[in-house]
Amino acid sequence: MSMLGGDTVRQERNIARRLIAPCCTYDPQKQEVVDVDVGAIIRDLILFDTLILQSIRLKEFPYLIGAFGTEGVTALLKSGRLRVHCQCVTIGQTGQTGILESRAKKGVLPLGHYSFSTVRAADTREYVHGCLQELHKTKAGQKDIIKLKREVVDALVPWAEDAGREAVCQLETDLRSNSEIVRAAMILTLRTEYGITDLGAALKLRMEEITANDFRVHSNLRALGFDEPTAHKMIERGLLGLGGLNQRIEEMHTHSAISGFLERECPLFEDRLGFLLKGLRPGPKQENFQRVVEIAGLPEFISSVERVDVVRLLEVLETKECREFREWVAALSQVTDSEIADRVGGLRARIGAVLHAGVGKVLRFLVPTGLGVIPGIGPLAGTFAGALDLFLTDRILPRAGIYTFVNRMYPSIFLPRSDLKWPAPEG
Repeated sequence: MSMLGGDTVRQERNIARRLIAPCCTYDPQKQEVVDVDVGAIIRDLILFDTLILQSIRLKEFPYLIGAFGTEGVTALLKSGRLRVHCQCVTIGQTGQTGILESRAKKGVLPLGHYSFSTVRAADTREYVHGCLQELHKTKAGQKDIIKLKREVVDALVPWAEDAGREAVCQLETDLRSNSEIVRAAMILTLRTEYGITDLGAALKLRMEEITANDFRVHSNLRALGFDEPTAHKMIERGLLGLGGLNQRIEEMHTHSAISGFLERECPLFEDRLGFLLKGLRPGPKQENFQRVVEIAGLPEFISSVERVDVVRLLEVLETKECREFREWVAALSQVTDSEIADRVGGLRARIGAVLHAGVGKVLRFLVPTGLGVIPGIGPLAGTFAGALDLFLTDRILPRAGIYTFVNRMYPSIFLPRSDLKWPAPEG
């Protein structure tokens, strides 16, 4: 029996059904979107009850309009299944930032010393207003865009006044306690950002708080051959990476959702949460979905030739077959490819699909009377009798929901551009 209270269990289950994640790749140097993964949005809408799109100043929306149309994006937002996180809050290292009044009063810190604070847009309303101008970068009609802008505003998740505070406090706690996770963050940063996998010796770190919220970090990076500015920058990147992890966890807490950002910070998240990560990571479920798509030969979104029928997508999301598929996908990590192929296209699933289809009532009448023959499968006469047919088709034969979802429902949401009427985006 679980030692968790009922409210805690329900909250955990609710968190596991909500995802907060980005959908685009952004180049901060060029300040432009490199790619928007519309297929990932479709996947996550199928796998989770609610997708909170972690937006970069709404720059994804011209691409979403291109895939779904203005009416489609509006319908997704209105359904409540797609929410939008559009906030300008990050964690900054401000120890050497003399232009800040608070830093100037305390004095600028030398290299090797660090102080952290939240950095946010000065005016929230003005920030959102500026972001909404991205919606005009399409050929959609003015009235449609105005309507869509209202839906985007209504779909925005609340912007907490103290967003980022918990993340900074946790980072400072990690530094005060000389937590081992600081070293783990540094090793991860050296590997992913600097390509360093072997320093030649064990990395040594020791943190001390010299004044309130100001920290000095002692390390052996200088002894390992790095000059002072480089060592300072390396440590800064590692600490900001840990701060970013803390911010993702804070967002999970604020929005009761698991975070898609955590996949790239997974080693650190494992250190902080241990075995709990396995049940909360969205990655395995998403990877399982991709396995099914590839094994079953299902269509994937191709922006140049397709759009998505959002009306059909929303209908599919409400079906029991979609719910059954979602539960099945979550448990596929230990299932072989051949077993997946059998489930989505095997003989027994095909029989189940036929028996659960619109002609099911006719077949159930014909089979016990000796007249049932399914083309390609053969006679089923005598297999069922009377009231037992319902028991057998619903309990003994595998439920057809997974087969029906994979082979009929999922492919039905994609339509050629020529079949849809909304205006194409620019470009």
